[in-house]
Amino acid sequence: MIQWWGPIVHEYYGATEGLGFTACNSAEWLAHRGTVGKVLLGDLHILDENMQPCPAGTPGTVWFKTASPFEYFNDPTKPKRPARRTAA
Repeated sequence: MIQWWGPIVHEYYGATEGLGFTACNSAEWLAHRGTVGKVLLGDLHILDENMQPCPAGTPGTVWFKTASPFEYFNDPTKPKRPARRTAA
């Protein structure tokens, strides 16, 4: 995509609930292919299947420690579950 469009592509990853946000530009992505970028909001962790931190460069699951309090709209008693997404 960057070769086709040029160095105008920006990559980002985040949660709609405001749990966290990362971003990088084309040069950063080319230098670190597959990166989710630098953390701009929240506290990011890459964890393995045992919920242990992965060494740098090892694939794992992206977890954010919430950057803002989360509550279900009109139902604060609903159980809170961690937001989760698998890194590629």
